[in-house]
Amino acid sequence: MLGLAGDGQVQEEATGGAQRVKVQALMADMGLLRKGSGGEEARTGILAGLGALGGAEKAVMQVSLSFGKSLGQSLGMKNATEITQRLHYGYEATLRAMLVAMSSGTSGLVAAFDTAGGAYLEGIVPRSILVLGGKVMFDVIDSGGPQTEIIGTCLIPGQKYGYGAGKKALSEVFEHAETLARRF
Repeated sequence: MLGLAGDGQVQEEATGGAQRVKVQALMADMGLLRKGSGGEEARTGILAGLGALGGAEKAVMQVSLSFGKSLGQSLGMKNATEITQRLHYGYEATLRAMLVAMSSGTSGLVAAFDTAGGAYLEGIVPRSILVLGGKVMFDVIDSGGPQTEIIGTCLIPGQKYGYGAGKKALSEVFEHAETLARRF
């Protein structure tokens, strides 16, 4: 089951006493609570494909990728991309849209919980030929009223250059969420 906080329908905001829907309640309402992340199957498929292309065994390829990532991390390499976007929709509609966008996209949804200012969502950046894999993190901030701010960060540890993978992963989720938010 996903790491979720809280056990009620609404959360009272620390400032002003306004009520906000909780991530757990919203996910239960949308039928998104499930076991497992689904990300391991994608990583295994990519490794199998790489092994077939290079004529190497899957295990050797996996060890090579892991070694490269470990070496990069030990040298302090990482690639971080951050994008902030303000959607002109209420908090609940934006959060619903973000949950669906992440659940149905390549990033998947591996963690979701409430924060003091809104919600935190986390997904993965799958491995590819150019990218060793990483994570996407979104802070959905309840601005109160008809706007919601989203701060998206993509972190690819062990790699100095992301080759645009971070920006692409964040942009895909933002674009899908904006399209969906109109419908909620």
